[in-house]
Amino acid sequence: YSDTSYVFFSNTKPEQPCYPTYYQDSFYEAMAEIGISDEQRKERNIVFHSLRHFCATLLSQRADMKTVQAILGHRSEKMSMHYADHDSQEKLNNMRNIMQLAWKECVTA
Repeated sequence: YSDTSYVFFSNTKPEQPCYPTYYQDSFYEAMAEIGISDEQRKERNIVFHSLRHFCATLLSQRADMKTVQAILGHRSEKMSMHYADHDSQEKLNNMRNIMQLAWKECVTA
């Protein structure tokens, strides 16, 4: 453990994690903006953690699995493969749109 181990840290206190729903709320707002209702999101089981799967999938299409493993911080290649096992281009495009809107909201908040 170290103060720099947070993936999502507080804007005002970088030594502390951000409020648990800070990014999640922006993520859900971004989905609503692109036409994915709360009901659809829940039905499709799209959660903030889905971004990790999305990122792993994109990385695995552009780098070898050992590199993906190192970037994601997994202890095993098998775990990285679990996260990267999503190949639907439509899903990837949807997640790309969601991520762009979510980060735009977070940065301007």
